[in-house]
Amino acid sequence: MKLFSAAISVVLLALSSLAFGQDTLLFINGKEVPAMGIRTDTEQDRLLFFPLRSKSKVIDTAKWQVVEGFGLLDKDQVIQGELISANDSLVRFQAKGQENIQNYPTGQVLAAWDTGLALQGAKHQRGHIHFPKGAGGQPYLQKAKREKDVWIFRVFSYYQGPEETVIYRQDTASRDFFLSEAEARAYIFGRRSARRNYESAFSYIGGGIAGGSAAALNYFWAPGPALLFLVVNTSIPVKKIKTGPEDAPFKDDPLFVDGYKVQASKRKLRNGLIVAVPAVVGGILVRYFFIQ
Repeated sequence: MKLFSAAISVVLLALSSLAFGQDTLLFINGKEVPAMGIRTDTEQDRLLFFPLRSKSKVIDTAKWQVVEGFGLLDKDQVIQGELISANDSLVRFQAKGQENIQNYPTGQVLAAWDTGLALQGAKHQRGHIHFPKGAGGQPYLQKAKREKDVWIFRVFSYYQGPEETVIYRQDTASRDFFLSEAEARAYIFGRRSARRNYESAFSYIGGGIAGGSAAALNYFWAPGPALLFLVVNTSIPVKKIKTGPEDAPFKDDPLFVDGYKVQASKRKLRNGLIVAVPAVVGGILVRYFFIQ
């Protein structure tokens, strides 16, 4: 019976819009995107995936049934019973309490396993299901967003479980892809590390002060101090590199350091903008309502 279950999983997983495991995309700019259902379209040179939302919600196990390999199905629409056989065209299933074996065209079946079956149109929730320790076995669901697609060349690799599939290909004629795979990995991991670990409190504080000074200036010059601060702050080289334990094999690699510094500078600009823009607007409003 386990062989039947494995067969139906392989046949239907491509048809099912559910997934149990969480995967991860690693872009060439070091950005990581938790995802599921990753697949490539080589004809269009695109990579398709379902991004996962960052927040998790508790699953009401009285309403939903967790099916390993498929995801979350409405219990009211799950047929309990025994999977008899399955192939590319037909699923044979005996419902609980029934003597007759029912035949279902594979195209009508959403998901099937040893003891259950759900047909296309059954209510379901797409996402990554996990069972954190200390929660009494209570499952949580990380919902998936609408399917996205990106150019394959924007992705370095993706992880499906512990296995990595590298998409990056060296192109010595291109300024963006002239590095070898090993060199690109060090550089991209440097950018990833900066995204994970680098913070600049000075960018927040300086951006707020420079933006707030708009209250003392006329409307034409109001954005000036904030723009000047952002330019100067971003141009100052990053000296302190904070990394995580996963970066140990790369932290002394010059390409890793270069990638880290590039991304850290971008984060300084982003952090400054987050505070400076509202501060400029607030300063203008203060001048308009209270000073003039």
